[in-house]
Amino acid sequence: MNNSGGPLLARMGLIAQTTRWRPTLRAWLGMALLAAVAALGAVRWIYPFLAITERVDSKVLVVEGWLPDFMPINPVVKEFRSGHYELLVVTGGPTPKRELLGEFKTYAELTKAILEKRGLDPNIIIAVPSVGVARDRTYATAVALKEWLETRQPSIRAFNLITLGAHGRRSRLLFQEAVGPGVKIGIISTGEQRYESTQWWQSSSGVREVLGETIAYLYARLVFHP
Repeated sequence: MNNSGGPLLARMGLIAQTTRWRPTLRAWLGMALLAAVAALGAVRWIYPFLAITERVDSKVLVVEGWLPDFMPINPVVKEFRSGHYELLVVTGGPTPKRELLGEFKTYAELTKAILEKRGLDPNIIIAVPSVGVARDRTYATAVALKEWLETRQPSIRAFNLITLGAHGRRSRLLFQEAVGPGVKIGIISTGEQRYESTQWWQSSSGVREVLGETIAYLYARLVFHP
C-alpha cells in the first residue's frame, strides 16, 4: 500500500482506512415495520397475559376484598357456586372513609357482609383482614392469609384466588411469594367493567390500568423482595 499521502498516523502505519457498512433506506423501513408489528402484537397480547385464569383443583376460594370498589360481586358468587367450593376466604386491608362504612373497618369484613347479603352461607365465609400499609398492599394481604393458613387451616394446600382483570398475574405472583411453594395457587381474573378489555387502549382508564399493572408486574417479578 502506498502511504505517501493521508494523515501522519496513516503514513506511520498506525491507522488504516476501512469500509463502513450502513443500513440502507430499505433496511430502516423494514426495521420500522417490524417494530410496528411487534408493538401492535404487544398491545393485543399484554392484557390476556396479565388477566390470566388458571384454576387448580381446590375447594377453597380466596377473594381479594377490594373487588366491590371496581366491579359487581356477581362473578365471585357465580364462581363459588359453579366451582362447588366449600370455603370462601376474603382478604383485605383497612377501608378508606371509615366513618361512612360504620362497623366495616377492613375490605375483608365489608366484602364478607356483601357476600352474605347475596345469599352465601355466613358459616363458610371467613374474613382475613390485613394491616394497613403505604405500599405493597397486595403482598400484605397475602402475608395475612399465610398467617391464617398456618394457624387456623394448615391442611389447606391449594386454593383459587379471584381478582380483577389485569391484576391477576401479579396477584398470583405475590400470593405465591407469601405462602411459599408448598401451597398451589390457581388464579381467576374476572372481567372488567371500567373499560373494554379487548380494546383497552381506546380508554384512558384502560391505558392507565394496563400500563400501570405492566410496570407493577415487572417490579414484582424483577425488583420486589419481601
